Amino acid sequence: MEEIDLKEVLTKAKEWQTAEKRWHFHMLTPDCLFNDSNDKHSLVLENTSDDESFFVYTDKRQLAIGKKLVQLLHGEKILKQSDKAGPPQHPNIKKMVARAEDMNSKKISWHHHVFFPECRYNDQVGRWNIVMEDKDKGELLEATYDTEPVEDLKEIERLYYEQKE
Repeated sequence: MEEIDLKEVLTKAKEWQTAEKRWHFHMLTPDCLFNDSNDKHSLVLENTSDDESFFVYTDKRQLAIGKKLVQLLHGEKILKQSDKAGPPQHPNIKKMVARAEDMNSKKISWHHHVFFPECRYNDQVGRWNIVMEDKDKGELLEATYDTEPVEDLKEIERLYYEQKE
């Protein structure tokens, strides 16, 4: 992985999107299982079409940039309350949603991961995987799919970006 500047993140993502590259991103907290830094947030960009990975360390979460990235990646409707998802496709998403709603109401910071089938962090290679690290309860909730979990993804992303910086 190559370190880049924060201002390069959106530029790279937009270039990849325009070129129809297969890409995605991760926002890792300092205590995240997948973060190499234990005192910094990390934003990771992966372009799996060209086997490129970039990262940037920051002192705080980058929710504003994350919102732009998730809308670029999945479409602008993904975060709209009025376009709320249907019932969960996976039983663990129901648990994740309940936990996320509870933590949001208490203003407790939380995060999740959406591992694309070819993601460097995905131990379920070839499958979609949504993971929530619940530090308060010491749980790792996981939902694995054969196809892109559009509705479940919509619900968990909406709740994640309702959090405040």
